[in-house]
Amino acid sequence: MRRILVLGGGGHAKVVIGLLKRDARWSILGYTDPVGRGGILGVGYLGDDSALGSLAARYKGLGAVVGVGHVKSSEIRRRIAQHAEGLGLLFPCILSPNAVVGEETSLGDGTVALDGALVNVGAAIGRHCILNSHCVVEHDASVGDFVHICPGAVLSGGASVGDDVLVGAGSCIVQGVNVCGGAVIGAGSVVAADISEPGVYAGNPARRIA
Repeated sequence: MRRILVLGGGGHAKVVIGLLKRDARWSILGYTDPVGRGGILGVGYLGDDSALGSLAARYKGLGAVVGVGHVKSSEIRRRIAQHAEGLGLLFPCILSPNAVVGEETSLGDGTVALDGALVNVGAAIGRHCILNSHCVVEHDASVGDFVHICPGAVLSGGASVGDDVLVGAGSCIVQGVNVCGGAVIGAGSVVAADISEPGVYAGNPARRIA
């Protein structure tokens, strides 16, 4: 059983803690957050980010997972991960026992795949991504770093999204379509053509709205 620390104390952290508690491979040391919230699902609060240095020094090889969702952008997630990595914390890939990962796939450090997520044959997932409940990343698709694929979203075969993209709940990126880094795809949208500029896109077909 390996010790792991959850970085964050909001809604996504609750989901991650719940997942880790169901997996006998992990022993949750606690969680950190700028705001003390007391225990979460029986897991104790260890302080804010200033506590990370002493925790990393005390527990050599300590694992960590970012428990913060895509809050307006991936900037907060990225900052937390980079700070913790600089202190020597290690970020394993966290897979729900109910996620399905096909052959010849790759998933980067710190990526979390929640219940029902499907990563099909030949897909490549970057670092610190969130593959949320029942999302689908189809064969040979490519996902950059710090991407959040929301519940029920579908990335079709051979499609690609760059770094820091949010793919909204229930949306679909059509086969072979490319989405540039920094884009936000609204819930329920259908992306049928390449997106080459960061912005907010929504609708069927998806068009830039902000």
